[in-house]
Amino acid sequence: MARPGIWTQQAEVLCNDCADKVGHGMKMKMEGTLIGYCDHCHAPIIIDEHIGREHELMYLTRQAGFTYSYMSQTGGMCHALEVTVQESAFRHVYVVSITYQDADDWYLEIYENQEMIAERTASSMSEIVEYLQWVRRGNRPCTSSDLK
Repeated sequence: MARPGIWTQQAEVLCNDCADKVGHGMKMKMEGTLIGYCDHCHAPIIIDEHIGREHELMYLTRQAGFTYSYMSQTGGMCHALEVTVQESAFRHVYVVSITYQDADDWYLEIYENQEMIAERTASSMSEIVEYLQWVRRGNRPCTSSDLK
């Protein structure tokens, strides 16, 4: 049975037992309907929908070859997914925030150097991963309407 999850100040998704052991400062008990897994012991936990979606996207982007993809604190107890994209000799870090999901659309905000540079919609997690791969091939992040 899944237990409530904990979101930590160090951008970790943990079960209660692991959260008590690591002793990070501020912690927030997550309430939601998604099942996720503790970053330390991999026990099933109940997690917040937004954190859960970004956490799931982190694993999908890692499977797609984005080795520097991790959850991040963006201020207070806010969260986002940081994805590092290598382009030639330059390192670009994009922060992807899933702001909400409505029916079949995911609404994303993409940040670079703490400035929002694009807003997008996607119909699935795989579409988000495909978009990040498109950016990795040297394309600049853009809004959905820019591609039409």
